[in-house]
Amino acid sequence: MANVRVHPTRQFASSFRSLLAEGPSALTIVSPFLTAVRGWDSVLHFSKFVLSRGTSRLEIVTCPPLSDDHGRERPNNITQSEADLIEAEGVLLKIREANLHAKVYYFEFADPKRYAAFIGSANFTSGGFERNDETMVRIEHPDDRLEVLRELERLSAYGSFPYHIWKSRNLTKRTAK
Repeated sequence: MANVRVHPTRQFASSFRSLLAEGPSALTIVSPFLTAVRGWDSVLHFSKFVLSRGTSRLEIVTCPPLSDDHGRERPNNITQSEADLIEAEGVLLKIREANLHAKVYYFEFADPKRYAAFIGSANFTSGGFERNDETMVRIEHPDDRLEVLRELERLSAYGSFPYHIWKSRNLTKRTAK
C-alpha cells in the first residue's frame, strides 16, 4: 500500500464523520456488529441520515441478525425487525454467514478518482467508535483502490446474501450464545 495513515479510535471516528459530512456518493460498511453510535440513536437512524444527505448507495455487510427476542441479550447485534426496517429504507443490507470478522468502511465521491477506506478493528458500534482501543488504517492513494475494491467484492459478493433473500431462504437464524 502506497500511502496509509493509522488512526486510533477517536481519530477514526472524527475522520469517519468528516468524510460523511463531505457527502459521499456511496458508502459501504462491513462490520459484524452494528449498534447506535454517537450522533445516531440506531443503525436505522444512521441509514436515514446518510441517504437523506445525497448518498445514493449505502451498503452494509454484517452477520445474521438475531431473532427479535434475543436482541436484548446481545445488544451488539441488530435484530430481524431492525434489519427489515433498514432494508425498507433502501439500504443494500447483506448478510454474511461465514464467520465475518472484517471491518471495512469505504467512501466513494462524485469525483471518480477520489475514495477513502478504513480497514481495521472497529465495529460499527459505540465501542468501536468511542470506548474500545481500536486501530484503523486509512487508505486513499489511487494505487491502492483496486486492492481495496477486490477485498470489498470478496466480502460483499462471495458468501453474502441480500437480507431479503437470506430471510426468504430461511437461512440459519442466529441465536444468542
